[in-house]
Amino acid sequence: MTYQEFIDELTRHLTEQLPEGTALHISKVLKNNGLQKYCLTISTSNNHMIPAIYLDHYYRLACQGTSIPCIAEDIITGYLQRKDGSGIDTSMLTDPALIREHVVYRLINREQNRELLKTVPHMLYLDLAIVFYLVLPCKDQDFTATALIHQNHMENWHLTTEDLMQLATRNTARILPWDMMPVVDMLDKILHSEHLSPEKQNEFHGGCTPFYDGRTPLYVLTNNRCAYGAACMLYPELLADIAEKWQTDLYILPSSIHEILLLPANIGFTLEKLTAMVLEVNATQLDPEDVLSDHAYRYIRRENKVIY
Repeated sequence: MTYQEFIDELTRHLTEQLPEGTALHISKVLKNNGLQKYCLTISTSNNHMIPAIYLDHYYRLACQGTSIPCIAEDIITGYLQRKDGSGIDTSMLTDPALIREHVVYRLINREQNRELLKTVPHMLYLDLAIVFYLVLPCKDQDFTATALIHQNHMENWHLTTEDLMQLATRNTARILPWDMMPVVDMLDKILHSEHLSPEKQNEFHGGCTPFYDGRTPLYVLTNNRCAYGAACMLYPELLADIAEKWQTDLYILPSSIHEILLLPANIGFTLEKLTAMVLEVNATQLDPEDVLSDHAYRYIRRENKVIY
């Protein structure tokens, strides 16, 4: 089954099952690192917020034998559960005074996101770019809605890129507090997760990161949601505090957009060797959408800056 055949068949089943007055729209959406994915939206005239449903996962299920009617039923069930936005307060989207407490930042690869960066406010950082999002409050604590801030939003709100950076610097660590633990503890946490399939447990068995050899003092740094947690390296004074505690410079390995790995810089590695390791992992083990950078970094304690 081709992707287009899947979309055509899925659209037919969804149209038959959804109530009258419901509109379906399928389009290609530009995602991280220049990847384009098919996105389905389901809307009615009174929708204030339309969740995006990405279809790659469902296409894989169809290719593995799941019937299209079952996939359509699953999508409709999820849509009906979320169609009210799970209590999301959308009033802030039209009120600049309300958005100020909800602006956060993320780190993405600069070169791989050239097209995206033409349409969104951003700040350059090393070989990366800082982009800005809103984290939308909702009653359902297990559901988080985010909205990427585009140029037109910023202009409508009469904010500058510098304004967004100031707001995000103030907000991100508060809304998405950092979390750091030894890699071995992270592996143990993953292996004992009730939600992890046996197949995934086998993938993680023996070390989910090729950077870890069982001896190196390696730590995972991310945020409390483990989503776009690489931005923790921007949190004010965080790297300085860690380096002060360890009494050494830090090596920073961009494991993915969702986390970074930290290790003391006084244990015999070189930046060149670590960069070679990052390149290999990105090319062989990481989903292209999750790649952050092909460089390892060094935090220089005495200068309070990151280099590569």
